Amino acid sequence: MENRLFNLLEKCFIVFRLNSFSRNVRNEIKKGKKIYFLDNGIRNAYCGSYAHLYFWRTHDQKEIDFIEDMDGQLTAYEFKWNDRKRASVPKTFAENYPNFTYQVINRDSFWDFLS
Repeated sequence: MENRLFNLLEKCFIVFRLNSFSRNVRNEIKKGKKIYFLDNGIRNAYCGSYAHLYFWRTHDQKEIDFIEDMDGQLTAYEFKWNDRKRASVPKTFAENYPNFTYQVINRDSFWDFLS
């Protein structure tokens, strides 16, 4: 029943599932899924962005909320509504994927992210 519900929500563009991002670092989660209730499809279509989308997490709970892989260029996003909470790139990610861009999206920058 749950799977049919998620399939319906995906078809209605209410949610989408992301697979985990991994290039075989030992402690990365390789078979995870995350569900998002935000439609970035409109933003991506408007911007002409057709990136592969992922999240990233290790077994010891280091995580990046959202990753776009566009032609091999990785952009990692951390979403923090409370801009007082500190965000930083996990050391394991930075060491294993050195060529990436990192952005923190908060209440002051989310409109720029969506447009």
